[in-house]
Amino acid sequence: MLINLDQRDKRPIYQQIEDQIVRLCLLEILKEGDSIPSVRQMAADLSINPNTVQKAYQELESKGVIVTVRGKGNFIGDISAIRSVRESQILLNLHETVSDARKNGIQREKVLSVVSEIYDEKESLEKDHIIASYDNEKGEIQHD
Repeated sequence: MLINLDQRDKRPIYQQIEDQIVRLCLLEILKEGDSIPSVRQMAADLSINPNTVQKAYQELESKGVIVTVRGKGNFIGDISAIRSVRESQILLNLHETVSDARKNGIQREKVLSVVSEIYDEKESLEKDHIIASYDNEKGEIQHD
């Protein structure tokens, strides 16, 4: 699993782990039923306290993103609900941003051009980078 921790990030470490696992699910790098490292393994791989990983896993489990099967491990759960909630959040943010752009006199064509550029190029490049990193590392977890 590819997890990158950024010590400069203002979010707590557990939240970075949580957000990145959700992101890997939304990008379909992790799929329903895939196993994820144990709390101890993840903590050892990231050189962090197991309680931090446990907190991230508890948050993910409460949202249905992961399922813990006693004696078997942790697995990716049904992410359709998370996808729906995340999509709603993103669309709300986009609506607010576009409204702000319109109120500040930014032309429609400019906004559409920027959105199109970001959607077509940057998202594709980001996903390709993550997939390539994951393939190259074959499950290794990275951190900064």
